Amino acid sequence: MLAEVGGSISAFGSSAGNDTPIPPDAMGRFFLTDDGQLAGLTSPALILDFEIPIDSFAGCIVDIDFGEQFIIHARDEFEQVILADTITDGDPGTGDGKLSCWGFNLPGCEGAIHSIRFAGFRTQQGAFGLGLDSFSFCYSGLNIEVDITDESCISPGEVEINSITTEVYNYSIDGITYSESGFFDELDAGTYRIFVIDGDNCETFVDIEIDPPPERELMSSTIHTSCAEDNGEVTLVLEPNVSAMYSLDDGLTFQTENIFSNLAPGTYIVTVVDSLDCPYTESFTIEDSYLPIITAASSTLDSCNDRRGSISITGTNGMNTTGPLEYSLDNTTYSDENIFFDLSSGNYTFYLRDVNGCVVQDSLFVDQTPEVILRSVEVSSPDCFANNGAVEINADGGTGNLQYELNGSLGESAIINNLPFGTYDLIIYDELGCSYTETIIIDAPTCPIYIPNVITPNSDGRDDYFKAFTNNDYEVGIIDYRIYDRWGELVFESGQYSIHTGEKVLWWDGFFNGQPAEPGVYVYMIEVQHPNNTTEVIAGDVTLLR
Repeated sequence: MLAEVGGSISAFGSSAGNDTPIPPDAMGRFFLTDDGQLAGLTSPALILDFEIPIDSFAGCIVDIDFGEQFIIHARDEFEQVILADTITDGDPGTGDGKLSCWGFNLPGCEGAIHSIRFAGFRTQQGAFGLGLDSFSFCYSGLNIEVDITDESCISPGEVEINSITTEVYNYSIDGITYSESGFFDELDAGTYRIFVIDGDNCETFVDIEIDPPPERELMSSTIHTSCAEDNGEVTLVLEPNVSAMYSLDDGLTFQTENIFSNLAPGTYIVTVVDSLDCPYTESFTIEDSYLPIITAASSTLDSCNDRRGSISITGTNGMNTTGPLEYSLDNTTYSDENIFFDLSSGNYTFYLRDVNGCVVQDSLFVDQTPEVILRSVEVSSPDCFANNGAVEINADGGTGNLQYELNGSLGESAIINNLPFGTYDLIIYDELGCSYTETIIIDAPTCPIYIPNVITPNSDGRDDYFKAFTNNDYEVGIIDYRIYDRWGELVFESGQYSIHTGEKVLWWDGFFNGQPAEPGVYVYMIEVQHPNNTTEVIAGDVTLLR
């Protein structure tokens, strides 16, 4: 039954008197009770059935005291319990004449609660009844959206409630004056209850919280410049961390990125505006930095173009920097060695690095001593089996006087005589030991070959064979050996043997087809190969006498 506060039926009694709630509890004009009679240890169960299933429900039980306990069940369409709550005397919010509030809320906004069952009992004798007040619930047919704007440093808070369906609602912030407009402004920070009435005069409410402007602190974290570059950096954080806009030019331009890079040394003032347009300022300093210094560098000559040059570097740390220095010739491999050896002639870039990784560079040219240059060599071959060949050398360059070594024999003369034919290793030295090497070939001379013009094959041991002759130490090869008669018929043929061979079958013995050839004039053609691999064809005639 419904009981009216101040009416004839009393659902509870308190120290404030019957039908009077304990201040400051605010009861509605009407509240729901059991049979309205205060008696017994058990309250009759009270069940609320909903035509339209709801997904949230809230209310307050009136006057829980004297060992009372109330059990609230939210049930589905099959009366199965899906949510439960228990309120016992002594729980926070309970007491004589007080409203002890509770609530259920399912995820989403799809109604699943078909009924609410209330039951109670008490452990002490006395008058007992069930009184409920301040109901609110939500079901899918009552759809609203709430947009809250918190109080900022430049404006008070606002709330706007709108229907998300075609149904029109009325709204009130004081529970008295209603309007179709769900917009309420000029709200200071605090908690507000907005009442909503639909077209069927069903009423609910929305509790909102207008937050005060947040208390924020602007913090900066700096990275100072390094290596004398404008590479300083600052990271700005507005705590608690929120989105903001950042400016380094007194608010002329802003960016969303909270990091400023490539900063020169100096003191800066940053302006930050948060999403509520609240401004914050902070100053920070980017400190200067310094490079190491190359104090001296020198190079030595690359002697003989033989990677004998070197570079020596001396450096010191820049201002406010200490620690060991490292050196490199390729800006990749560094060490504490400041002298680089075994360098060939050329231009070199060298690098000096400090403990901060700062690098400076410079360059030096490694020069070289003059090269020994062979301009020309004139070779004179010796006479046949004479050691009268000669070499005349035309060379310059190098450092100081030149010396000449030919097959291990060293001298200062550029003309070397009395040489046999052969292959020679020529080395030219200057006074630093720089050298030039060349291979020289003195060709073997061509010695004469003697061929007789008469053959007398009478077995007397003289001119029995037609043989060619030359110096015994001169090796000549007989490549092709032929004898023709005066009519051009081939009489004898051989070849591929040494001119010094003694085999008689290789030389013509005056026979033809196994018979003594007719006396007369015959023609020969002999192809020979000299020791220098040149070939020569010798032709003539020989007379056969018997």
